[in-house]
Amino acid sequence: MQKIQNQKQTTQNQPLRSPNLLNSSIYQTSLSSRTNSTFTLISKIIIILLELLFVISLVIENYIDKKITTMQEQVGVLEKNLQDKTSDIKKIENTIESINTYKQLRAKRPILSENINTVLSSIPNSTVLKHVKAQTDSVSISVDSGSPLDVALIISKFLENKDVQQIILNKVEFDVAKNLYSSDISVEFK
Repeated sequence: MQKIQNQKQTTQNQPLRSPNLLNSSIYQTSLSSRTNSTFTLISKIIIILLELLFVISLVIENYIDKKITTMQEQVGVLEKNLQDKTSDIKKIENTIESINTYKQLRAKRPILSENINTVLSSIPNSTVLKHVKAQTDSVSISVDSGSPLDVALIISKFLENKDVQQIILNKVEFDVAKNLYSSDISVEFK
């Protein structure tokens, strides 16, 4: 008994010892801990791959942003060129419209000069032109001639012209003092 008591006393006198955890079963590798270790390793690899993919996507996004910026600048330059060309096209269209308007007005204008030229070219050299009156579709002339044949020649030249619609001989007089025939002729054009 005494021996048991001595042992009790020695155990009581000695400080309490902690158990040896290294010998414990939790530190020994088992199948489940290996699986956890493999899972951890795969998880780390997946995380690294995801981070690598994120970095690659950032690089690709930066590249695409630069391309988009370059394309936007090119589009801006092309828009400006298009606006310049559009304004040039509008100027050209306005000019063409003005030319067409001028042509329409010119086609509608009275052709006085052509009518006057037709009448003047029909007068023979021996006839003197005293008066010319031109309107939009007719020309009236007064002439003095030495012979009634000159007036007949004027009238026959008017009849040869296709643009002449009507010839009116308003008056024919003979001035005895001057020995001249005075005639007033109206020519109406088509």
